[in-house]
Amino acid sequence: MRTILIFAALLGVAAGCTPLQDKLHPGEAATLSNPWMAADVREAPPPLYCYKTLGREDCYRTPQRDERGRMTGHYGPPPEALGY
Repeated sequence: MRTILIFAALLGVAAGCTPLQDKLHPGEAATLSNPWMAADVREAPPPLYCYKTLGREDCYRTPQRDERGRMTGHYGPPPEALGY
């Protein structure tokens, strides 16, 4: 019987803490809606196109037309969209 009373008391305490829990840890949507939480707007970096070489990758701001087979990755529009 004593165990049941202790369990009921703990359950009551846990249920009573829910409003306090919401104030202490409001969640992502509530945090982002606060006026002090301004959006971090940054300019996108310029495109980058990287190609493998013997020693390391070489990266350029524009796609290299004759090096398409050596491309390892890119950031920005794909070369096909630019006509390369």
